Amino acid sequence: TLNVISNDIFFVVQHLNFLWIRFGVLLEDGRMMQRVGVYDKVEKIGEGTYGVVYKAKDIRNQNNVALKRIRLDNETEGIPSTAMREISLLKDLKHHSIVELFDVVIIETSIYMVFEYLDMDLKKILGCIFAEMILKRPLFPGDSEIDQLFKIFRQMGTPDESKWPGVSHLSDYKESFPYWEPQPLPNEMQHDLDAHTLFCELMHYDPAKRLSPKSAMSHSYFDNVCLVAPEL
Repeated sequence: TLNVISNDIFFVVQHLNFLWIRFGVLLEDGRMMQRVGVYDKVEKIGEGTYGVVYKAKDIRNQNNVALKRIRLDNETEGIPSTAMREISLLKDLKHHSIVELFDVVIIETSIYMVFEYLDMDLKKILGCIFAEMILKRPLFPGDSEIDQLFKIFRQMGTPDESKWPGVSHLSDYKESFPYWEPQPLPNEMQHDLDAHTLFCELMHYDPAKRLSPKSAMSHSYFDNVCLVAPEL
């Protein structure tokens, strides 16, 4: 009888463990946190042509990760070739400038790529890239972190509370930073008023005043820009 009870308990525990890993965990407020393998989804952070990206937590070590769910528009054809190429390349590429692929999880018809979580994106440096496309050279060619920072300050002026409310409370901000006044932009950007104004709006120190990518696309700089159809 004890063996039967023990087997029943073992079956129940195994079943509950399956449900816990497959579907998620019930939070104190009654919400279900969806689980993907050993990763708990926290929130949706992005969506694109090829899939949806979620911030998640690895239940084994509580580290944050990014889950990219691949869209399967035609399930009969299996994993998209683009996803296969991305997985294959990222498994072999290990470099501090390349986001690291930790794992690949397949659940029913969903494929999740598990990446290291980065709380930043390229949208924040669009203004700098825009200027470099015009200048055809680096805008702030620093050779170290502090040199890079000071080159930005020399061109844009040293940020303070009047230019960027809250900057003095950032962990790496120093009251002892040298003070520089903003300087005129390079000559190549002085001749095009639209380029000049777009750059200035993209390079606001204060993120609340900085132009978003969507708003930037409506700027007058792009009024006469037309898309060229690709060659077939």
